[in-house]
Amino acid sequence: MCIRDSSLMAQFVIPSIAISVLYFLVYHRLKDRNKLRRNRFISRRNSQLLKMEINRCKHNNKMLLGISLVFLICWLPLNILNILLDAKPYVFGKDIETTMIIFMFCHCLGMTSTIFNPIIYGYFDNGTRKGTLQNSYNTYIIMLS
Repeated sequence: MCIRDSSLMAQFVIPSIAISVLYFLVYHRLKDRNKLRRNRFISRRNSQLLKMEINRCKHNNKMLLGISLVFLICWLPLNILNILLDAKPYVFGKDIETTMIIFMFCHCLGMTSTIFNPIIYGYFDNGTRKGTLQNSYNTYIIMLS
């Protein structure tokens, strides 16, 4: 196994599998918990609370899926580039600068996955979104004083 294969495993395959498995376990845990909550709403015959609970579950599932997809999409180009360079080192010609620019772009794209996670959590979490807006408003008021 060459260095690039090890890098592919350490940077992409293992984290992708870990994220997928862990989020799948979280999904199942939430699904089981939500079944209990739904049963309570059904037994109380409260259709409005049941609809809200179903929407909340869909919301959580979208967030988990979004975080997983962002990781995969951000890191995939770098790993494809590494595989290409391993198979054919001069795939972009003999100009090393072009290869380095493409590598740096792909690497920066991969690093952006860490930026997107808090944004996704903040977007999908109403409490965080409201708190951020309130903090922004408070900061704005303080700046005006």
